[in-house]
Amino acid sequence: ALAVVLISLGYWIDRWELVRSEQGIVFGAAYADVFARQPAYLALCIIGALIALLMLIGTFIGKIRLSLIPVGLWVILIIALGTVWPSVVQQFSVDPDEFVKEKKYIERNIEFTKLGFGLDAIDETFYQAEGEITPSLIQENIPTVENIRLWDYKPLTNVYKQIQLIRPYYDFKDADVDRYEINGEYRQVLLAAREVAPEKLKEEAQTWVNEKLFYTHGIGIAMSPATEFTAEGRPIFFAKDIPANGEIPVSYPGQEASPDIVVENPRIYYGENSKDYVIVNTNTGELDYQTGEGELIVTNYQGSGGVSIGSYFRKLIYAWQMRDINILISSQLNDDSRIQYRRAVEDRVSTVAPFLKLDKDPYIVAANGQLYWIQDAYTTSDKFPYSQPTDDDKTLEHYNYIRNSIKVVVDAYTGEVSFYLWDTDDPVALTYQKMFPTLFSDIDSMPADLASHVRYPQGLFAVQAEKYIRYHMEDPQHFYGNEDLWAFPQEKFGQSEGLQPVEPYYVIMRLPGETKEEFVQLIPYTPDGRPNMVGWLAARSDAPEYGKLVAFNFPKDRQVDGPEQVEARIDNDQEISAWFTLRCTEGSTCIRGNLLVIPIGNSILYAEPIYIQAEGVSFPELKKVILSTADQVVMGDSLNDALYLLTGARESIPLKSADEGQKELSSPKVGKSDEDGKLDQIRDSIGNIKIELDRIESLFQNLEEVIKGD
Repeated sequence: ALAVVLISLGYWIDRWELVRSEQGIVFGAAYADVFARQPAYLALCIIGALIALLMLIGTFIGKIRLSLIPVGLWVILIIALGTVWPSVVQQFSVDPDEFVKEKKYIERNIEFTKLGFGLDAIDETFYQAEGEITPSLIQENIPTVENIRLWDYKPLTNVYKQIQLIRPYYDFKDADVDRYEINGEYRQVLLAAREVAPEKLKEEAQTWVNEKLFYTHGIGIAMSPATEFTAEGRPIFFAKDIPANGEIPVSYPGQEASPDIVVENPRIYYGENSKDYVIVNTNTGELDYQTGEGELIVTNYQGSGGVSIGSYFRKLIYAWQMRDINILISSQLNDDSRIQYRRAVEDRVSTVAPFLKLDKDPYIVAANGQLYWIQDAYTTSDKFPYSQPTDDDKTLEHYNYIRNSIKVVVDAYTGEVSFYLWDTDDPVALTYQKMFPTLFSDIDSMPADLASHVRYPQGLFAVQAEKYIRYHMEDPQHFYGNEDLWAFPQEKFGQSEGLQPVEPYYVIMRLPGETKEEFVQLIPYTPDGRPNMVGWLAARSDAPEYGKLVAFNFPKDRQVDGPEQVEARIDNDQEISAWFTLRCTEGSTCIRGNLLVIPIGNSILYAEPIYIQAEGVSFPELKKVILSTADQVVMGDSLNDALYLLTGARESIPLKSADEGQKELSSPKVGKSDEDGKLDQIRDSIGNIKIELDRIESLFQNLEEVIKGD
């Protein structure tokens, strides 16, 4: 009888679980759920309760066999009402007239999916995309144009690894995109943290003392503007090298050092690659950096990070925990020694708040003279009614509600973790705050220098952008027939001739209708199965508009080229094709960067950097910039050159260029020799001659055809 009661209660609860049903055309209760399963579950619940009562009565009067007969009938009803009847309703009532029967539930699915993924407040507007790129338009949008990201993070990370590691025991995980005020200008930059990597030491140097006591921390950052590069194809540096005086001065060619980014304490004890434990304040001392003369500068940790390990008992405990007897027997440890573990940013945050889903890309920030990591954290749920779930392929997590409600800051020196409640409208985050009132701080308490570097996370935007492919359709008829289904554009990237989906990217631009430039993340869209663009989605990162999503839709009666079409036009351009043919052979590899779609005013500008990696060189150099409009494709040696070819007005476009001052920023130890530079000039000259010969040959062919025609 008790089992029957529990099963009956299960059917009662299942009635409410139908709002997350996956049986219909969309997620959530559909027609068959409402008109077949729900009444069937109610009936089975009531019948089960009556049967349980009969079983109790039968037991009380001593006729147990008679009470078992209704149980058999109930099992039959479970099959008939719970399985057969909903299938009959679906096949004979819903399927022949599916849209009419399911329309109301499709509308609910659209409404709640947009609500669950934060797409309900998107500001949709039309974008004409009909203007030309003129010198005056460039003049009006100088901050947008001079912040076009020509350095992709993947090739730039490779460059950093080759010319900014300085010592073999350091490493850069990846370059992050951010924005800083540099000498009074709003600049998009890429930067990476120089973390310690003792596993890269030579095998004979990989001792316990070196790995755990001596090489304990990384030092400093490398930072470059997103657009500029030297004549040799190297990045310009706002911050570089290992500081000899513990500071990272930031300067720009021809200008005094900027006070905007001065890192007084550049030491990184906690980071993305800090996987293993270290022990600080030992008799060994810790390597801080090595001078140009080869002198090893040793330091001792002055922060609060880690746990004191001075007593014998604590050494014993941690030797057991770390499975390392050296902690117990080493004579290098003293009363001031501290053990630091869980030093990886994600591991550190998830240990404190395991209920939060973490973004996969924490990023380094220089603020207040210190280095910090900002980790975006999400609240998620798979219990949101009617919202179509999304599967995270990396974590296999299944969720249909997500909010970027928490911003986490980790001090790179002390390891201190601070949680800030960013979204005060998220009921899940507010519940966590009530459960752990001392864990979460109000966002107003975040230091202003840190708050200015908060950005809309790529992980969340990628999920939202994927959902918006279908859920931009609000008309249930269009949604049902997938009549206006979108897709991500395709682009060429790297060395492959194949295509890959365009990923969301950050830009500094002035949104249509706004008065100033801001840091936004955007992604263009194409119709499903077609290459032309239909619109783009932007996420705003700057206060006070942080978190707002804006969708710009192109008129349906106008053709706007998508990235795939622009890539084809680049491939078909004779001059560009001839240059590729010449330079991408004889031991050199051409690497195509991301094709960026940059809205400027009412126009669209396409930009693609071209890198060359010569044989014997382990990193690429940025050599060409391709710009395109609706009717023109040009390739220049720099952004300035390409804009001149595009508009024909060099003097009216006062952008920064790679001048001699910028060359001085390159490290002389890794710069190209004069012979290498002359060789590049010779190759370019040969390329230009070949292009002109191809033109002459084409003219002769045309002339020959005309003569034959006459």
